[in-house]
Amino acid sequence: MLHIVEGFLVAFSNLDEVIRIIREEDDPKSSLKKSFNLSEKQVNAVLELRLRQLARLEEERIQTELNELTE
Repeated sequence: MLHIVEGFLVAFSNLDEVIRIIREEDDPKSSLKKSFNLSEKQVNAVLELRLRQLARLEEERIQTELNELTE
């Protein structure tokens, strides 16, 4: 789970570029992996989110969850 949350944090921190890649690239999966050095599992989790959900993620909430999982 920690690994996935780290991927969400990367996606949220680069939200505009992630949205652009998802909308415009022929193969968004490989583009996201290359652009942000994400794993297959992280990319799949990001792509399974609706853009609306991704846009609503709050960085503080993700960071808190990351901190909790790290401890």
